[in-house]
Amino acid sequence: MKDLKKCIMPIIFILLPVAYGLLIYDKLPSMMPIHFNYQGVADGFATKNFALFFTPAVFIVLIILLPIIIKADPKYQSGKNMVLDVAIYMLALICAFLSAAMIAVSLGVDIDVNFIMNMLMGAMLMAIGNYLPKTNLSYMVGIRLPWTLNSEENWKRTHRFAGFIWVLAGIMMIVNALTINFGLAIIVIISIAIIVPGVYSYLLYRKGI
Repeated sequence: MKDLKKCIMPIIFILLPVAYGLLIYDKLPSMMPIHFNYQGVADGFATKNFALFFTPAVFIVLIILLPIIIKADPKYQSGKNMVLDVAIYMLALICAFLSAAMIAVSLGVDIDVNFIMNMLMGAMLMAIGNYLPKTNLSYMVGIRLPWTLNSEENWKRTHRFAGFIWVLAGIMMIVNALTINFGLAIIVIISIAIIVPGVYSYLLYRKGI
């Protein structure tokens, strides 16, 4: 119950743009954007009922299920899941922004989707990176590779290094948003943030750590 209470505020964030969408429901077009390409241009459309309710519903279910699934981890330690807490709040903010962007674009408002997404993703990477070094060995949260799960020392070193990489990746994403605003930066930077710690962890394993 305590873990589920943590979901209340993120769910409220998600529902705010939905509530606004309901208030102006009659002003919204029958077809609304539900997907934006790497240039921030809407390239996928669906009915307004689908656009308003489907994505928020998926995120709400995900946010409710995550704490329940995490508690099923045999190595679960109550009160030591800051990465999960940060991830839940950031997912809620991203969902709220996406819903707001769908409504805004439908109403003809000119917004820079790439800029805001880069800023949000950058903030998420920095926030999660800050807590990664404090993540205890887990089957559900963290960099779960065969060699990290089999070695406490490998786990600690990998997450300490990954924390630095993720914070750096977050800074790079924010700098990108404020400068060239390259649309594919999210994919490139996140790929690097995932792959580099994995390679580092494997090199530790090869050294017997």
